Amino acid sequence: VPERTPVVEPRDLPSRPRRNRKSRHLRRAFSETTVRPEHFILPVFVHDGEEDIPINAMPGVSRLGWQNGLVREVEAAMKE
Repeated sequence: VPERTPVVEPRDLPSRPRRNRKSRHLRRAFSETTVRPEHFILPVFVHDGEEDIPINAMPGVSRLGWQNGLVREVEAAMKE
């Protein structure tokens, strides 16, 4: 704990305060995030050549050749 950090005693609350959620607009603003498959992107690394080149620092990831590897990866992603 950093020096001069105030010590706050925990409170035993019988219920959780919901002051910020009284109106519909505020509830929407503070609501949980919903993540769906259509929100994801497919990160790919593409280079000018034709052959895939493995990226040593990222096991299982390659720089994809734009004519073969890129097309193959996009087709595989579309099937999922």
